[in-house]
Amino acid sequence: MTRKGPDRKAVSKDLFNETEGAAVAPAAPEKPARKRATAPSGEPAKAGGYLSIKQVMARYGVSRATIWRWASDVSGFPKPIKFSNGCTRWCLEELRAYDGEMRRAAQRLSKAGKGA
Repeated sequence: MTRKGPDRKAVSKDLFNETEGAAVAPAAPEKPARKRATAPSGEPAKAGGYLSIKQVMARYGVSRATIWRWASDVSGFPKPIKFSNGCTRWCLEELRAYDGEMRRAAQRLSKAGKGA
């Protein structure tokens, strides 16, 4: 059984411009997509930005499943915003408000525990 490779004539036509006999320059590689400006914490540099699931996972140090469980079960945890298929984000301002609310609740519990 013989293996059939690419047609050599077709390959040479692709590599050389037949009218001038000069090599055709290969297509320029695409530039990598620019990353969004982020703060050292992985949050967007803009104050009112949105976070991806990976950024929310990193923010709280939990798994993807935990974030989705919190979004559906935990009262007060911000609901995600679906921009399109495959593009779901959490509002950074809502996450910050939730964090502040949780800190205040922890402080109230701490004070209540010390007073008892």
